[in-house]
Amino acid sequence: MAQLLVKSKFTAWLKQKGRKKVGSPRLADCCPIATYINETYGHRPVIGKIDYRLIDSVGCRKRKLPTWAKGFIHRVDMHDKFSITGKQALELL
Repeated sequence: MAQLLVKSKFTAWLKQKGRKKVGSPRLADCCPIATYINETYGHRPVIGKIDYRLIDSVGCRKRKLPTWAKGFIHRVDMHDKFSITGKQALELL
């Protein structure tokens, strides 16, 4: 399977979303990266601190997060609101 988390593609997606909600901090299945993977590739991901899992009809596949994504997830999880917009996520990226 091809690399799903390419920073430039994720950045473009966040810019496109602007002030729309892209996820929620501290929720593994609906953080901004999870929302991106689901909307872009149709996979149901569960995002951890160092890896993520894709859940599909085959089962559950584990993948490592790129370094940039680990830092981004940490910053998003420190966000004090229940939801985060594309614009807010870009500022944390």
